[in-house]
Order: sequence, then structure tokens, then C-alpha cells
Amino acid sequence: MNSSIVANVKKAFTGEFKDLVDPYVQVSFAGLTGKTSVKKHSYAPVWNEQLVFTEMFPPLCQRIKIQLRDNDPVNNTVIGTHFIDLKTISNDGEKGFLPTFGPTFIHLYGSTRDYSLIDEHSNLNTGLGEGVSYRARLLVAVRTEITDNIDLAPSEVEVEPTFPINETAYGKNEEFFMFTTVLDVTMIDKKLGDKPIYLEISIGNAGNTIDGHNQTTRELSDSDSDDNIEVVTTTEATWQSTTPPVKPMTNDRLYYYLPYWDNKPCMHVRSIWPDYRRRMYNSNIIAKIVDKLEEGLSEVHSLMDLEDPGGERKLRVVLDEVHTSCARYSSIAKGNGSSAGMGKTKLDKERMKLCLREIEQIGNMARNLKALVTKHSFKERYKTAQTYLQKLRFLIEDLRSVSLFSPFQPQHAMPDVFMWVISNGKRVAYQRILARDLIYSIVDEECGRDCAKVQTLFLKVPTAKVALES
Repeated sequence: MNSSIVANVKKAFTGEFKDLVDPYVQVSFAGLTGKTSVKKHSYAPVWNEQLVFTEMFPPLCQRIKIQLRDNDPVNNTVIGTHFIDLKTISNDGEKGFLPTFGPTFIHLYGSTRDYSLIDEHSNLNTGLGEGVSYRARLLVAVRTEITDNIDLAPSEVEVEPTFPINETAYGKNEEFFMFTTVLDVTMIDKKLGDKPIYLEISIGNAGNTIDGHNQTTRELSDSDSDDNIEVVTTTEATWQSTTPPVKPMTNDRLYYYLPYWDNKPCMHVRSIWPDYRRRMYNSNIIAKIVDKLEEGLSEVHSLMDLEDPGGERKLRVVLDEVHTSCARYSSIAKGNGSSAGMGKTKLDKERMKLCLREIEQIGNMARNLKALVTKHSFKERYKTAQTYLQKLRFLIEDLRSVSLFSPFQPQHAMPDVFMWVISNGKRVAYQRILARDLIYSIVDEECGRDCAKVQTLFLKVPTAKVALES
């Protein structure tokens, strides 16, 4: 049902508009489920509640399920779902740590918010499939405590009030500027050739011109204090996130294109987010080390198949590059680059220690292996170098959260970027891009792989494959 119709009906009965959602958070873990209180009529709820799960450790269940839901008299609706894998927020090694997470924001994705009575893509809100729209964000923390009490009650969940946290203590807000130029839009399906088409780019709700942010109508009352209510302030939109509508043209009546010619449309979005760039920078550096080593070993393997004597020399070069890259990572991570500092949350610090230990070890082993490469031991040393690649890949996979479309960090940094094609007021095709692939840094190793580069995006619909090329 259209939200404006519902709002007008409510106004007719009550004489005032109210936020059309009654949100609460439901958490499931180890067969137990707990939920927060319901916040009536609020697009920006604040709970300040903790769910305490009492369970044997280590638990058999390795995943925490967090759902933001709308309390509805008929059927509770899922707004968004996020999973936290315990393996990504803990370490059972000699210098390991218990599961810990945040406080940090997690970004929720799902179906587009078209407010229709039947949402054909509602399964996306439950975490099944790739989310096609930004839904909400939650400020969440996870803490693990071991108790010596042997007279524990059966597994249970308790809901308790907790003190508000200072969000700026874990990351100050910064303004980010996103800019894109559209060079060509081609391969448009003929079904879309009759109506004008335009593109939209967004990050979070910023830039979303159709179904973005809902401004809360709740006002502060005398009983509301600064501790239990979030004051939402909005400013005039600081973006031009859409291209001008243009009717497609065709030469063969099979595929269409947008006639931009010499006038290429530009889009930009200014938005404010907690500054968690160090998480993206860390992921980018490690990913580039992996890509470079993988490419080098592939060339060595090709030379080996050709029985080219240059393979031995190439392997030495590759190992030297690995050592240099690992040393560079250590230098940046310890504060000599733009990502100075090891992070704010406990998990940030523990993750950085883990990455430093592993990568410094791999760098030293690569340097030592380089000196051992000879004509007779070439193949054996090549196999050893492959184990370094496996260790680095494992490190990336260990840093990867469990969602289908995720960064290399279990703690989110910035929301993903969405590029949509809109025709006749409807969203018809999209592409979802990781923010870390676009983030800029003055340090080349930290820069996103697609930052400031011309690239081809193949746009799709949630239920189909490629729809068109941009």
C-alpha cells in the first residue's frame, strides 16, 4: 500500500501524521531468540538495550542473526537482516581473543522500498540473495564474558537497559564527496525504448530520489531526554544524483542507447558518514598484495610449462615483490601512511594485530625463500610460494563477512554504492558497488581499485541477469 495513502488515512482518523513504522530488533543465536522493545511510530528509533545470551562456550552455533523488524498487528515485516560470523570477530589462536564487535554501524540491504502491498522481492530483506536497496543502519556492539558459575540456569535470553554510547568516540563524522561521469549507456532492451530514461547514483539514502530517507515526524516532548531520543536533523539535499531524462535511440530496433554525444552527464553526492576509512584501506592493501602475487605466480607457471629458464629469475622477482609489499603494509599499518592508527574498536585493534603478524611473517618467509631458489629447487620453491598465496587468501577470507555481497571486514565502513536505471518512474536495472573499490587515498596502495578509472558496469534486475551495459 502506498505510504502517502496510509498517512492520509491516519490523519483523517487521528488528526496528525505519524511515522509509519514500529521498529524493533530481533537477535537469534544458538537456537535462542531475543528482541528489544518496540518503538512506536519512529523512523529513527533509539533503544539503548542489550540482549544477554547465556550459553555454553564455545557455542555450537557460529552465526548471529540480527533482524530489524516492523511490529505490525497482522504480520511483522522484516526490514533488513544481517549475519555476524563468530569466526570473523574472534580468534582461537595462541594470541586469540573472544568474540567482540563494535560499537559500530551495520548497514542493512534488501528490496526497494516501493511500499506496495505485495513485495515480490521481500526475501531479500531476510538475507536471501543480494540486496538491491539500502534499508537502514543499526548501531550494534557484541561482547563476550566467561563466567565461572557452574550453577548456570538453562540457556536463556534477557533484555536489559544499557547506557547510551558516545558515537563519536569510535569514529568522527566526515563529509564524503562522490562524483561520476556517464560516458555511454548502450545495449538497452527494446522494451525500455519508448520512455525517457535516466540514471541515479546513491550511497545509503544519500542520492536516492525516489524511495530514500523518510523524515521522522516525532517531536521532542518534556519527558524525552538526550539519553533516550535521537534528534534527527536534515539539511537541503547536497547532491545532483540523477542524469537528465533522455529518450533512447536505436539503429536496428533491437538494442537502444542514450544519445549523449559530446555532452556527458555528471552526477555527484555529498554525504556525511562515520570515518571508518582505515577499514577499507586495510582491505585494499591486502587485496592488492594477493592480486600481485597471484599474477606473478601465474606468469611463473606459464614459463615453467614452456620450460623457459627465465622462470627461475621471475620467481625471485615475485618473491622480492612480496617481501616489499608486506614491508610496505607494515609501514602503513603502523602509522606511516594516511591510515595512521590501528582503529577505535577492540575488534579493529585485534584485527590489525592479526594482519600485521601474518603479513610480516609471510614477508620474511618470502625473503628467505628467494635466497633458496636454484635451478634444481625451482619447482619445489614455486610450490612453497603457492602456500604463501594460500595464506594470504585465507587472511582475506577470514576478514570477509558472511553476507553474499560484503567487504573484507566484518565491521562495515561505508554503505555500498548503487547505480540505477529509472524508466517511467520505476527502477528497472541496477549495479551494486563496494565503497572500498571507489574510496580515494593519497597512498596508492590504499586506493580503491576502481577509483577515478573508466569502467564498464553491467546492470541487472533482481530476478534476471544482464539487462544493459553502461
